[in-house]
Amino acid sequence: MNLIIVFFISGDIGKSILEKNKDSFWTTFFGFLKMWVGFLMITMFAEMIPRIIEYGIDFESVGLGVLIWIVMGGPIFLIIGSIQGGITSWFVGKEMEYKKTHYNNV
Repeated sequence: MNLIIVFFISGDIGKSILEKNKDSFWTTFFGFLKMWVGFLMITMFAEMIPRIIEYGIDFESVGLGVLIWIVMGGPIFLIIGSIQGGITSWFVGKEMEYKKTHYNNV
């Protein structure tokens, strides 16, 4: 599932920068944040689905599980995503800008 998220979001990042002429730094940064939010959702459901199968559907415990994941896991995933997005967007963004200007001038 993570590969599906990465495939679609990273393709959208490149398409937005090259075809729609969006800012490469911010597009890449927010794209990586979207990926990490997707990773959070997959991790949350991967932990909760076996519990639901084992113990049955109890909306109170499911709601509590979602709340715990968002409150406790959300900031961690957003911090990691921000760091990776910032570092990656700095290097990848510069390279995309170089490719965009280089191939437009040829």
